[in-house]
Amino acid sequence: MTRKVSSLQIKRTPSAKEDLLAALADPSRKAIFNSLLEGSKAVKVIAADLPISQPAVSQHLKIMKNVGLLLEHRQGRSHFYSLNPLVLDWLSMHFGLLRDSALGSIGMSQTTNMDNWEFDSVDRAVHAWSRLWPQIDELSSGLILRIFLLAHRIKELCTATITRHGLNLIEFQILSTLGTFDYAKKNSITTTDIAKRSLLPVDIIDLHLPKLVQQKLIELNNLTKTSEPAALLITAKGQHLLEQIFCAQKENELSPFYQLSPESLSRLATILRPLLQKFYK
Repeated sequence: MTRKVSSLQIKRTPSAKEDLLAALADPSRKAIFNSLLEGSKAVKVIAADLPISQPAVSQHLKIMKNVGLLLEHRQGRSHFYSLNPLVLDWLSMHFGLLRDSALGSIGMSQTTNMDNWEFDSVDRAVHAWSRLWPQIDELSSGLILRIFLLAHRIKELCTATITRHGLNLIEFQILSTLGTFDYAKKNSITTTDIAKRSLLPVDIIDLHLPKLVQQKLIELNNLTKTSEPAALLITAKGQHLLEQIFCAQKENELSPFYQLSPESLSRLATILRPLLQKFYK
């Protein structure tokens, strides 16, 4: 079922921060906020957990939605509310900065950036699309666009690094895949083995192998045994080249990824791992 998100915008005014915090200062709205941390809920379900009437809950929900704390979508006759994840990120940053400031780890000049926080160009583009095509789910579309842009940019940067070291992207994929095998457990790697792990077609691998062998990055064994496929082995030169490329990417082209905190990397992996499996099932 297509879900229509009513609005992703936070009020872009000098008092946006104060509006958000003021909305949470009310005990009833704070209770609603805590309830929605469990996930999206209908109005009647939210009201059932609170000692106030459903009309009062609806009024609080309206206030929270107006300042951007909540997202609303309709399912049948019911209105469902959920926390705006972008605002959760903002609140996390806000209180994180307050904590760091209290501990003396950052200066006041950094905390002032909170007042100028707003969505990026992707959010603005997706929100503009949703005005033309109301069926668009802004959150999903924004994430898809970000992943697409990241993938495109990463491919460009990786290609630049690989090209400087005399390979193309497919040759690097073959070489790096071959380097992932444990030769102590499997000492006869074939093109079929590489194809299964790299998702490259066997004929494409066969097409690029001669150059890798000529450059002495890969060795071919069992060439005299015509009844068996040639076994592949990455050479010391090939391993050294991979190390050079990975180090160059870490220090230069892909450094933004390596600069992420372990917690952020873990969260990304937790989200992307099952998503990737669903697309390749």
